[in-house]
Amino acid sequence: MDIHPIRTERDYLTALKTVERHFDTEPDPTSEAGEHFEVLLALIQVYEARHHPVDLT
Repeated sequence: MDIHPIRTERDYLTALKTVERHFDTEPDPTSEAGEHFEVLLALIQVYEARHHPVDLT
């Protein structure tokens, strides 16, 4: 599994492209693809919280 922190907008867009193909049919969470998907989603959430916060007020 080749995973690294998402530090730039380019990293972010690459991560989004990688996970988007699994949105309709998520991989088995116990498979390597499922673990990769889950970790990338977590990294994306952290990046979005820091760089694209949503104002809920």
